[in-house]
Amino acid sequence: MSLDKQNLKRLILLIFISSLFTILSPGCSSSQEPAQEPIGNQGKSEKIDQRKAERQQLLADLNLTQEHELEVETILKDSQEQLQALRNSGGDRRIKFQQMREIGQGTDQKLKTILDDGQYKIYENFKEKQKEQMRQQMGNRRGGRTNP
Repeated sequence: MSLDKQNLKRLILLIFISSLFTILSPGCSSSQEPAQEPIGNQGKSEKIDQRKAERQQLLADLNLTQEHELEVETILKDSQEQLQALRNSGGDRRIKFQQMREIGQGTDQKLKTILDDGQYKIYENFKEKQKEQMRQQMGNRRGGRTNP
């Protein structure tokens, strides 16, 4: 099955949104990883530690009140749970992708009501940075190939 440019962009966005919520959601700690990592997943604990550190840095950069930090963590946890349930469900990939996009948009809207303009800009910059890292990882998985 080949992907055209539009579907590839959607796939990258889907992966980005999924990884963003994994990174930002509370409870993403090394205690949740399996006792033994399957072959090919070496470095997973380092990635989890890095994601946790990035999430903590984002929360510090946002300079949230304790109340807002709890609200943001709740929103991100709920989004992560919805995304995980959707990933585990069957069905048409296009429909699932649209639903994932809607979850991401809903999360952004909820965060926008909590964060001020400066904080939301920091959050958007963080998402863009994560998207760029995802693009680089996708390129590395493909042996450095890029689409024309």
